[in-house]
Amino acid sequence: MNKNKLSEKEIIDIRSKMMFYIMNDLVGVATKKMRGITLNYMNDIMDINIIFDDKLTEEEEEEMQQIDTNTISSAYPILYDWQNRPILNIKQMNLNLIVIRPDIPIINKKGNLGWLYLRREY
Repeated sequence: MNKNKLSEKEIIDIRSKMMFYIMNDLVGVATKKMRGITLNYMNDIMDINIIFDDKLTEEEEEEMQQIDTNTISSAYPILYDWQNRPILNIKQMNLNLIVIRPDIPIINKKGNLGWLYLRREY
């Protein structure tokens, strides 16, 4: 597999599994500040970008960091096979908490694995 070019099937498979893990971890901690969640995979790095419209409180930031820990452990089966060999060449997974004012559009911030969540904005 070319590290930077995934097939459509690989994109759908990774996106579906990551969406399940991340959305499951967000239950009870997602806030109305959340504008969108997108995934990007490039050069062996998986970025989970969560975009907010306002600065997070200390408690919200701690909850988001717990999602990072949970997602990495939950995603382990899609990253490694039963013999602990990498399925995807992901050497690093990052959770990026990004604040972008609500008057600035975020539609162009979509990662190459697409949006997992995008809030409707008026």
